[in-house]
Amino acid sequence: MISLIHAGHRGHILICSRGGHLHGTYPVGHEHDIWQARRPPFLDAKELTPEAVVEGIKAEYAHLRQQHGVEPGGALEAVFPERVMKAWEPYEIELVSRMSARDVRMLLDRYKSVIVTNRTSTVREIGGVVRSRTRGYNGAPKTVDVMSAGIQDMRPVEDGTKIRVVFADQPDLVVDRVVNCLGNNTDYERTGHPLWHGLVNAHGYAQPQTKTHRGVEVGTHGQLIAADGTVAAGLFGVGPMRQGDETTRRGRLGAFVFSIGTLRNQCFDTAMEVLRRLASAGDEEQMDVPDGIHHCLIRSSDWIAADLAAEEPQATRLRKRLQDYAREGAYPNAVNYLQAQDRTERRKYRAILDDDLADFGAALAREFGLTAQQARRTVSLLATLVQKHAVHNLCDITRLAGWDSQYAEQVVHAPTKGAS
Repeated sequence: MISLIHAGHRGHILICSRGGHLHGTYPVGHEHDIWQARRPPFLDAKELTPEAVVEGIKAEYAHLRQQHGVEPGGALEAVFPERVMKAWEPYEIELVSRMSARDVRMLLDRYKSVIVTNRTSTVREIGGVVRSRTRGYNGAPKTVDVMSAGIQDMRPVEDGTKIRVVFADQPDLVVDRVVNCLGNNTDYERTGHPLWHGLVNAHGYAQPQTKTHRGVEVGTHGQLIAADGTVAAGLFGVGPMRQGDETTRRGRLGAFVFSIGTLRNQCFDTAMEVLRRLASAGDEEQMDVPDGIHHCLIRSSDWIAADLAAEEPQATRLRKRLQDYAREGAYPNAVNYLQAQDRTERRKYRAILDDDLADFGAALAREFGLTAQQARRTVSLLATLVQKHAVHNLCDITRLAGWDSQYAEQVVHAPTKGAS
């Protein structure tokens, strides 16, 4: 629509959707904030029915509006839904995990428009133009209308020069042009694309995402999960086919299941995992690293210490030594290496990381009486898990408030009503 207006289009434009919802517009001087919010009380219920979830969300949202003093028409109102939905992402993961797949799909289908339009707003160069045309401005006529209706059919009429649009509960309309904004396909069980038809239907190398039926089922790093539940060897996916996984794994909804930031993070994480597998293809020890423990450096350190089969109290001292070094040495070095902007800088930080790990391995051998082979294995496994942990944190905005984040000061509690 903006392109049409900028190109000089003067005709009437009708925006049609089943819900009739529009994205909000960011206020002047808007800056993105990351809020924290309490766990919604309705999650304490033993059973989460769709009706209870909808009513619980409405009640909690009303509570937060009152608590934070959101006034109709105020600057905060325009961005409040987006910030609350971002703050709710950890609870979205819990919510989806506790509900049946049927109920999750029903809620996502029924409230798709509400979710999409509230999860993100538009800049004033877009939203301001749309809204000014819906009500007229400076004496100019109104040229944009918004209709809430479901489209049943479209067919050419008048020798193919116009299009008749048939609605479910509105009179037919004859228009000159139709712009299709239905978005991308989400059902990979019924996809017509030959690649995905072959992967899903013909060979079973992939399967539709179980809980949401949006995209396909993938592992932690985007590995395709085959129809029999095993990991499809050598097959990874990044992009819109992972939108259901983004919802169940990270609580993301709306455009954030396939936004540029999400796609960038997926590509980074998957590329690092592919490189790790290539580098350790002949190293059985590296290939045996359990998936998932890298989310927590304490769990990683515990696993490595248990692998050495050390007895108490030495095992406790070893775990503490690994944890401290992971936090204070290996992790910062790994982040510097991964964030390096050019090859020279990357080589420098790689050398620092490798030298520091070698020194740590030698220290472990002296302090705990490890053999050279045991020390090398310990350091190698620790380096792998720390790097996976660093990639995970760099890709996951919900981790920004952790001890290992340079962005912790950006994660704030929403200002409450009356607070200075």
